This record gives sequence, structure tokens and C-alpha cells, in this order.
Amino acid sequence: MHLHEGEMPSTRKGGPGPAAVLLLCSVLFAFAVGFVVGDQEWIPARYVVPAKDLIKGWVPHSPPPPAMSQRIVPTGHLLLDVREVPVSVRREGAGGGLTSAGTELLLLTHEGTILRVDGTSVRPTAIEPPDNGYAAYEAASESDRFRHLTHNLRW
Repeated sequence: MHLHEGEMPSTRKGGPGPAAVLLLCSVLFAFAVGFVVGDQEWIPARYVVPAKDLIKGWVPHSPPPPAMSQRIVPTGHLLLDVREVPVSVRREGAGGGLTSAGTELLLLTHEGTILRVDGTSVRPTAIEPPDNGYAAYEAASESDRFRHLTHNLRW
């Protein structure tokens, strides 16, 4: 190491300091603990979901989606004309179905609601689906008999 006149030798070595290493290790440990707790389902969903919803309430929401969006999706042989129309539902979840009826589509939401989609709008139909048992399942999940089990009511 060569020093010029008036220079002091550096005592700092290249690399993160002990505080940065401790912070990084703490963050990695917290992530690992959260992953294991979630994976092993040590905390029942009935406690996690309300806390998650509360936190979502504090986060600013994005603007509502446009009434309809349209785009072209190229495939190997065709250009697909994709039109997306937002559908509002009462509870978060996944699932549902889609089928065509003439020039329109029938959409079944994960809640069991059947809607008519014509490419620019969504309208409810008069079709009454049979009971899917969701309300009974939700009530049973809160009963003393099944409260100790983990229930994911979002799917």
C-alpha cells in the first residue's frame, strides 16, 4: 500500500459493516419464520384473514379499472381480439366458469352468480343457480366443532 504525503491509512475494509450484516440477517430470519409459519399453517386463517383485510384497508387503492379494455394477442396462427370487462363480486376468491350462448358469453363467478357478457358490458341473468353450500360451510367453520381446523374461505 502506497501513501502519499499527508494521507492517513484507511482502517475501513471493503464490505458491509456489522450493523448492515445484522440487519440483513434479521430480515432473512423474519422472512424464513414467516414462510414456515404460513407453510405449516400454525396460525389459523380465521386470524390471518381479518388482519390481512385490515392492512389492505390502510393501503391506498388503485383507481377503478376502465369499463372495458381491448387488445390484440398474437398467437402462432391467429390474432386474438381480447376484450376485458371488469366483474364486481362480493367476496374475494377464485374459480368460476365461462361458456358461449349465441353471440354472448355466460359467466359463472366463484360466488355462483351467472352473468351475461356481450363484450362491452356485464348484465345479471334471471338464472338461479342451486345452493353451492358456501354459506353453510362458512357457518360451520365458525362453530365450536370445526373452529380448530384451518378454513380458507377465499377459494
